Amino acid sequence: MREDLLKEAEKGSVVAQYNLGLTFIYGEGGLSDQNEGIKWLERAAIVGHSDAAFQLGIQYSFEKR
Repeated sequence: MREDLLKEAEKGSVVAQYNLGLTFIYGEGGLSDQNEGIKWLERAAIVGHSDAAFQLGIQYSFEKR
């Protein structure tokens, strides 16, 4: 994971939060943590990032019921 992406996401960059969420969900850079990815996507979606909301819908549709 790129440290600069994490720092920007923690500062509140919605785009960085979205990208970090995808990084965790799709295991880029050797990382794979669905829960962490969803956390970052939720942060971006809450403030109106529509692609983050879309990705959350995909993730929620694959959750075990």
